[in-house]
Amino acid sequence: MAPGHEGEQTSPVGTPEMALLDRRIRKELDDRGVTGGGGNGGDGMKERLARLEGVFEAFKSVVEGLRHGQNLVVGIISILALVLIGLSVYELQRLDQLNDQLVQINQRVSEVPGKVSADMRNLTQTLAATITAARQPSPSPQPSQSKPKR
Repeated sequence: MAPGHEGEQTSPVGTPEMALLDRRIRKELDDRGVTGGGGNGGDGMKERLARLEGVFEAFKSVVEGLRHGQNLVVGIISILALVLIGLSVYELQRLDQLNDQLVQINQRVSEVPGKVSADMRNLTQTLAATITAARQPSPSPQPSQSKPKR
């Protein structure tokens, strides 16, 4: 707070500070007797005051422009952050699905040795039965007993 102005709040940049500065300038001009009345000194002071007010208005518009630009940057960064979060969630879901697929493939691969063993066992049994059948002598035809003729 500025000395002698209790209760007034001013910000480093903004409308309250500009209003305070405007009041100080107008008070100083009033104290000097320059109120816009006649005389060349008053007209020159009016010009300088008008230029000063123009500079302050330009400064004010620049500050507002910077605030607007800052808001745009913050908004764009927020949108990009949301898109990044959304893509991350999507990719994590895909990774989870990939993990589920890998678990299913792992289960099928672990079943393969059991199936191969069962197939080999069946094949071995079939071959053993075939070999056993091939080694057995075939029954010889029995001579037919013919009945004697009478």
